[in-house]
Amino acid sequence: MPRGGFEAIEPFRAEVEERTRNGESLVQITEALAAKGYQCSSKTLSRYRLAWGIRQRAAGRTVGYKYPNRKRKAVGPLPKKRNSEHNKKEITERTARGETAEQIADALGAQGIVLKKGASTIWRLQTYWGLIPYDESRARGNKNRKPGAAAGESGPPAKRVRRKKKDPRPPADPTAFYPSNCQHGPQKRGPATAAGSALTNLFQVGSNPDPGSDSEQEPLPMMDDYTPPPPAASTHGDNSFSDAADLMSAEFLVDLATSTLIAAKHVRELYTARQMRAPMPGSTGNQPPTDQDLANAKQKVREAAGVMFDLALPTVAAPS
Repeated sequence: MPRGGFEAIEPFRAEVEERTRNGESLVQITEALAAKGYQCSSKTLSRYRLAWGIRQRAAGRTVGYKYPNRKRKAVGPLPKKRNSEHNKKEITERTARGETAEQIADALGAQGIVLKKGASTIWRLQTYWGLIPYDESRARGNKNRKPGAAAGESGPPAKRVRRKKKDPRPPADPTAFYPSNCQHGPQKRGPATAAGSALTNLFQVGSNPDPGSDSEQEPLPMMDDYTPPPPAASTHGDNSFSDAADLMSAEFLVDLATSTLIAAKHVRELYTARQMRAPMPGSTGNQPPTDQDLANAKQKVREAAGVMFDLALPTVAAPS
């Protein structure tokens, strides 16, 4: 606003009044005054017009309200409050007539009134409003509990007896088996009787008969060249061998069967590696297995199977 206030705009007062009567807006009036050399804002011009009495300030819409931004109270009670008052009145009347909480809950449920806890809600409201005396047993949940002995009469609670863990029972007839290896298994045990010595040649197949010698181990005999030894003479009737010899013979059969199975699996691995044209796992070379490798593996399977078959044949005692 120019210096001087009302004194500066006083020469333009008549023009402002005339333009206001003609219906011009504040923006139009300020632009006309600016063209004549007087600069002022529309807000300043509005204050001048109020001071001259050309315009009057409008009355506020919230005149007479202490808190104009607060919502006005609804006329009459809300629907929820009206329902609460109606329910309280009905519960009070039914309680005065001597009805129980269960009967009142059933009656209100028939009217469509939902109670979260049923009769317990009615009992709580009756107690809160002072319609019935406070029932401590019902508040503790002992109303529907069956009558029984008091806590002091029942005695202390029984202690839980923990059963001791029993040690696993050993087998009735434990049998110790050595590792399934034909090379080392039979050498760990010897025949217990003279009758079992007849199987010495069978037990030493593929092993060194003299552990202290420096000679190399002999290979297993061929299936075609191997001839089983003649059966030993019967010295004890039908029982030609002692129990110890029979046990070692059975253990030797287990070793032979395991070795045969391992040799057969090796043959399968050789065929798989040859089909994939890849070296065997763990081999030093980079070439797939050759025909000679397959032939040697098959030969080992035939040798082990032949010895196992011959040893498994039943022993027939020679006629005396």
